[in-house]
Amino acid sequence: MPSLTTVYKWCREYKEFGEEVAECRRLGCQTWLDTAMNELDKKDVPPNQIPFLREKLYMARWMASKLLGAYGDRQEIKQSGDSSLTIKWEVPIDPSSTHTDGRPLTSDGVQSNQTTLEGKQA
Repeated sequence: MPSLTTVYKWCREYKEFGEEVAECRRLGCQTWLDTAMNELDKKDVPPNQIPFLREKLYMARWMASKLLGAYGDRQEIKQSGDSSLTIKWEVPIDPSSTHTDGRPLTSDGVQSNQTTLEGKQA
């Protein structure tokens, strides 16, 4: 039997092996949940065993939340498509004013600014 260090090394080096190990762990976690559900169905649990049973159930639930995405409390949001943001504003300027900062004026005397999320001016 190889050591855990060796198994983890194989998981990093061989992607398919790592995926198989992850699938086996998900199945093992599902088995823990099934076992916990069977213990919940028992009707002859002595009162002094209830705290122990409760802790076993909490542990199974915690493991499921960490190993199985369906039982977790973590949300994953995947972004697809264009994720740029453009902010555009226009400031009216008096055409006879001598104050300008070099940005072009539009035909109606409005100075146009456009800034992207990266902070570049267009």
